[in-house]
Amino acid sequence: GKPKQLPPIAVVGGGTGDILREEGLTPSFVSSKALGSILGLELPFPSLPLVSCPSSSASLPSPLSSSPSSFPPRPKVLYPTSKRAKGVLESELAKSGFAVVRLNTYDTIPVARSGSLSSLSRDLDLDLDLDQIQIVTLASPSTAQAWIQRVGKEEARKKLTVCIGVTTAKACIDGGLGKERVFHPSAPGVVAWADCLEEAVKAEGGRT
Repeated sequence: GKPKQLPPIAVVGGGTGDILREEGLTPSFVSSKALGSILGLELPFPSLPLVSCPSSSASLPSPLSSSPSSFPPRPKVLYPTSKRAKGVLESELAKSGFAVVRLNTYDTIPVARSGSLSSLSRDLDLDLDLDQIQIVTLASPSTAQAWIQRVGKEEARKKLTVCIGVTTAKACIDGGLGKERVFHPSAPGVVAWADCLEEAVKAEGGRT
């Protein structure tokens, strides 16, 4: 069950906010782009009451006697995330003065199967011929890494790759795919991803 009162919830992008609303939760803040770095930069610092410090002026040297006797506490942020998520959001929040508590709530791992993609296709009863595929869509860095590992860099480079956002695209490029064959929208999101896919189809000469 849900607790009676929740702290304010900040989310990375509108898609995550929509999922929360479906569960009856209303985000207090949604970043302008679905990127952890953007959320870290944009999350507003709350106004908090000052916390008094015990006076110790008697034991301090005179140059420090004018030090403030109270200071604002650091707001604490709980950050549930993937075990594989990098520390970009944490770093940006810390720079802004937040105290971040990271909670790894899930992990993504490749399918534990050996052999070629063709054998995997047969195992899963899929009608899949890799030679007939011109475009591949990827929605996370871990998916990109697993795809390249599964089919091999040489085979993956033959396809146009359309990623949901820049982070996934970077994983593809870092994995050895040519930058000119990797597409991604400027702002992450399903609608922008679909538009980018349409552009990739046009770039491929209309073949699907």
